[in-house]
Amino acid sequence: MHDDEVTYRIRHTTAYAYSDVVTLAHNEARLSPRNGPFQVAHHARLVVDPTPAFVAREHDYFGNAVNLFVLQEPHRRFAVTAHSEVSLRAPFLPDPDDTPPWEEVRDRLARSTEQEVFEAVEHVFEDRAAAIDAVDAHRNQQAGRDQRLQVLFLGTHHQIH
Repeated sequence: MHDDEVTYRIRHTTAYAYSDVVTLAHNEARLSPRNGPFQVAHHARLVVDPTPAFVAREHDYFGNAVNLFVLQEPHRRFAVTAHSEVSLRAPFLPDPDDTPPWEEVRDRLARSTEQEVFEAVEHVFEDRAAAIDAVDAHRNQQAGRDQRLQVLFLGTHHQIH
């Protein structure tokens, strides 16, 4: 473990209770943490009660682990508990003066055919024009302030969260 790293052991339970008996239930659970540049999922497992008759694991379009399971015995309740261990590192943030001006990024986004640019916005906004409009709106709110990309990103991030 690095000095700037913290490890979490996570347990999350979702329980369902029904007013009548359920005889068959097909389920999908997306409860496994993902690996990323600042996150490492050391392990993840699901415990389902009652025990499923069928269990499979696949990945969806976005790369999330999808746990599929089928309950075939009559039940009035069931619970899914996810156990995982994840290490997080503080992200590297470049000096704002080393990031490009917003106008340069906006123009690249508007005309780019690069796959990585498309992937950056394909699930956040309806389309590229909407992404540009959203960041332009934030930029207009920040008129007269530093317009470097990182500063704009962090300001928008704090508004969302």
